[in-house]
Amino acid sequence: MPEKTFSKCQRKAALISGGVFHLYHDGIADGMAVFLPLWHMDFGLSLASVGLLVTCFEGAAGIFQIPAGFLGERFGERKLLVTGTLMTAIAFACMWMAGGLISLITLLIIGGVGAAVQHPLASSMISRVYNDKGRRLALGTYNFSGDIGKFSFPALAAVALNRMGWRPICTILGIFGCFLTAVLFPFLKRAHSGDKIAHTKEQQKFPFFGKWGIENSSAFAVLSSIGIIDTAVRIGVVSFLPFLFIQKGICPESAGFALSLLLIGGAAGKFICGC
Repeated sequence: MPEKTFSKCQRKAALISGGVFHLYHDGIADGMAVFLPLWHMDFGLSLASVGLLVTCFEGAAGIFQIPAGFLGERFGERKLLVTGTLMTAIAFACMWMAGGLISLITLLIIGGVGAAVQHPLASSMISRVYNDKGRRLALGTYNFSGDIGKFSFPALAAVALNRMGWRPICTILGIFGCFLTAVLFPFLKRAHSGDKIAHTKEQQKFPFFGKWGIENSSAFAVLSSIGIIDTAVRIGVVSFLPFLFIQKGICPESAGFALSLLLIGGAAGKFICGC
């Protein structure tokens, strides 16, 4: 059975929207590291509690990626991408009300669950419409957009911290996410990108536990292991590096800029390796 062909408009909508979703979610995830020392000081948290905050967000984002993939098969990527982004945006917008560890944990878990949809569903949406020789370049562009968010959000947060506290910055980030969903949802809908997939009768019998799309299990296992190690090391470094800078006498705003330089290096490495 020949693969379905997609229009240029559908491809453009999927790539632009997927890239913007990636930029926002990765920017939120890594930009949060700028706020960790401030939460540590404002709420009198221990470093163990700070680690717990990071674990709640990243853990929720990781654990719910597989359920997000199942739900994407059933409802389509567009609805879940918008819903998840709204969850993350609203959670950050509500952080101005946070009064301590419990409220932060609750909001970060909600935000993490929302962030779980982005990687599996945005990449799936792009891969599906670029079902020919343009897929590699499209996915490379999608991945690089996340790197832009990783280094730009901490830098912008560091600049904003010179003029306002972390609470209004979190609220602004949340409002910005709500604005993005309001713009991208109709954009995707008009182009029919991220629609629900039409399954055959055999696939409908086993909607969740049918084909997983893994063609090479050994390569999949190796890449998954690399991803686990990379994520564990990167999140640990990004989360606690600002504390090391502050301990050395660097102010939180400058620590945010230093974090951005680290992430710029990572983005440059990806770009060079892709050339």
